[in-house]
Amino acid sequence: MEKTIRMPKSRQFIILETAFFLHTGIIGAVYTLYLLSLGLSIFEANMISAIFNVASIVFEVPSGAMCDSIGKRKTALFAGISLFLAMFCFLSSINIIVVILGQIFWGLSYALESGTIEAWLINDDALKGSELDSIFAASRKIQGITMIIGSFIGTWIAEYSLKYIWYIPCLSSICFIIMVLKFIDDRKTVQSASSVLSLYKTSFKYIKMGPNLIIKNRRLTYLYIFVTLMGFVSSPLMIFWSVYLNQIDPSFSYMYLSIVWFLIQLSIIAGNQILEIIGMYVERKKILTITFLIFGISILLMNIKKGLLVIVFLICIQEIVWTIICSIQRGLLNDYIDDQTRATMISFSSLFHAIGKIAASLLFGFLADKFSILFAWTLSGLLSLFTVWFVHIMYKELVQGCK
Repeated sequence: MEKTIRMPKSRQFIILETAFFLHTGIIGAVYTLYLLSLGLSIFEANMISAIFNVASIVFEVPSGAMCDSIGKRKTALFAGISLFLAMFCFLSSINIIVVILGQIFWGLSYALESGTIEAWLINDDALKGSELDSIFAASRKIQGITMIIGSFIGTWIAEYSLKYIWYIPCLSSICFIIMVLKFIDDRKTVQSASSVLSLYKTSFKYIKMGPNLIIKNRRLTYLYIFVTLMGFVSSPLMIFWSVYLNQIDPSFSYMYLSIVWFLIQLSIIAGNQILEIIGMYVERKKILTITFLIFGISILLMNIKKGLLVIVFLICIQEIVWTIICSIQRGLLNDYIDDQTRATMISFSSLFHAIGKIAASLLFGFLADKFSILFAWTLSGLLSLFTVWFVHIMYKELVQGCK
């Protein structure tokens, strides 16, 4: 009797994440243009886009609790179905209400996926340390490659019609659902007879448990402060890079911006490749210390070094080291949370990161308007250097807590 050769779970994880996020590469370069083609102003388009962020934050923690309650397979299926409904709403775009509904489904799908696939990978295989970092880095690297390829496909399709860009995302979300059915099989037995009311009660139990664990466990307290700092520090780079390039060279066209975006994706791939190599030989603390130093110094250098090519080079350096930091943070957090509440705690991590980003967007947006983008970036660079000290303090607590 022939044995069925099963694909390694790490590879299944990478395929699942790539399939889920494939749509971002297809629509990324022309998404705003699609909204404007519906007759919206730029302000209206931004307001509608914000619904996605609000929805993902609102559903983030309850979805993680739901995953711990009903299992990862069902939650991942709901994520795929929500993503398909979102993409179908954008494809039909009968009226603005349907587009808004699509934003809500889109945010819900991200909240449901966040932590679910990750928890499925880690819980059953008990992965830790650099091995986990390498898997996350490989996943982000593959996603970066698909983002680059997807952007060219999406731009080519948009030449015919901006509405057509949603066909491939609809298909990719169906592929994700099929892959979930094929790959994910919960080992944990979930009570099938649970009512909607009991599901809510169980979910709220996990939601209440999360903050208590974070407050009572000093290691988790430091890790979640670290996650919030990451969201705060990175926000100015993500918000202002394209605006600043346009400021220093008004003739900088959208075509050039797309080339910079391509270089950013290459930088993300490079960052993950670097982590896959050095992660086997260098401890996390040292990598985090060096990367935050590079990130902070490169931001401060933007005040000194002028010129378009220099700024683009510094942005790419920042993207490389930030990619390394993000992959390490995912693995580090998973080392200190238990299997029973993993999805809930990962959802809290996404929530803390989002809070940091929203707070930074408001503060640095005000400072950029009041003073300049460089002033806002300078504060971000100084905060990155402060985070080097915080990493040192955090690791002292992590080491002491293990004794």
